[in-house]
Amino acid sequence: MIKIRRRHEEAIVPTKGTTGAAGYDLYAPADFSLGPGEREVIDLGIEMQIPVGVVGVIKSRSGLASRLSCDVAAGVIDSDYRGSVGVLLCNNGKEWVHFKAGDRIAQILFLLCYAGGLVESEQLTPTERGEGGFGSTDKRKEEQPTTPPKRTKQEAPEQVKFQF
Repeated sequence: MIKIRRRHEEAIVPTKGTTGAAGYDLYAPADFSLGPGEREVIDLGIEMQIPVGVVGVIKSRSGLASRLSCDVAAGVIDSDYRGSVGVLLCNNGKEWVHFKAGDRIAQILFLLCYAGGLVESEQLTPTERGEGGFGSTDKRKEEQPTTPPKRTKQEAPEQVKFQF
């Protein structure tokens, strides 16, 4: 379980919209507005005790992003952080956006976080993708047949073992 502490009465404990929702909704504790191009850290007035091996990732709400052009610009909550949680909210639109206390402004996902070490290496195992970066798999989809090739056991990708 993740413990939540409200710093004041106006703070709202995160909730899930549905049982199948991946994220927990984060709420504005007070009214505020963002002008076009403005960004502001909204202090939610809550603290979290996230277990070791888990990270809280704050993400935009799809409705706010698509309808109002309001996005979350940053948001990693480490397991050893105990301060007040804030949301860096950005108005990327051309109009003022107004929020009321209790409005859902972002969401937080709790994800397992790799805790193993890093080791420098002169050589990395080659992959099908190779050095292809942004958009490279989209280009490759146009060139390849629609059915993926069958793999034998020997060709299966290497599995990563996580330590938590």
